[in-house]
Formats: sequence, C-alpha cells, structure tokens
Amino acid sequence: MSALMVGAMMYANGKGVGAIARFSMTAGPLLLAGVVATLLLNLQNLHVSLLLPVYYDSGSMPILKGSLTNASFLGESILIMMLTPFLAKPETARKPVLLAIGLPSLLAIATAAMAAAMAVATFGVEIASSVYFPYSSMVRFNEPQ
Repeated sequence: MSALMVGAMMYANGKGVGAIARFSMTAGPLLLAGVVATLLLNLQNLHVSLLLPVYYDSGSMPILKGSLTNASFLGESILIMMLTPFLAKPETARKPVLLAIGLPSLLAIATAAMAAAMAVATFGVEIASSVYFPYSSMVRFNEPQ
C-alpha cells in the first residue's frame, strides 16, 4: 500500500501542482470515508463511559495542548503562501486562501479528534495511550459479526 501511495505521489509530483491538487481531491474524501466506515463498523465496541474520566481528571487544557502535535501536519498553508506571488492579482486571493486553509484544517482536526476519541472509547485510556498506533489497533480489533 505504501509503495502504491509513493508511486502515485511521484507521478503527481512529476505532472505539477495541478496533479497534486487533483490527487488530494481524490484521496481526501477516501480517507474521510475510511474513518467514517471505521466508526460505523466499530459502534458495538465503543463505550462512551471510557471517555468521561479522561476529561474529568485532566480538564480541557491538556487535551487541547496534546492536539497541537496533530495540527503541525497542516502544512498546506505554506504551499499556498508560496504560490500566492505567482497569481495575476494576489491581493484578491485573501478570502479564497483563508477558506482554502481554514476549512480543510478544521476538517482534518475534527477527523483526528474523532479517531482519537474512538480509540479511547474502544480501549480505554491505559491501553490507547500505550499502543503506538491506537487507531490501527482499533481497526484490527473490529470483528465482523
């Protein structure tokens, strides 16, 4: 799977920025569909009561500070800022650029938060925090019935 993704990105990189954008438009909804499908298939294993002690014991600030690591992957703003000077009218690009950065960033943060909450609601805090990839473990934990 990794070789297939690397091959697709090498091809898109060779074809230019437009091909990278089209690849992202294809891969993004597929990734979101995978997360939603995992949620739907894992509903019988979710225990919402496992989420409550985490928030009660630690409060909201440690949870928000922990989410900053995931926010560092939102590097599309750098790419857009690098391309802005090449526009015919860069001054008119402010609103579209902010929307292009803000909406996908909010969607990515919401998806990461949902995946983390699903892992904690499935395994509990102790197991979810000790596993290297809790979301992947949660997908493997899911058994068809």
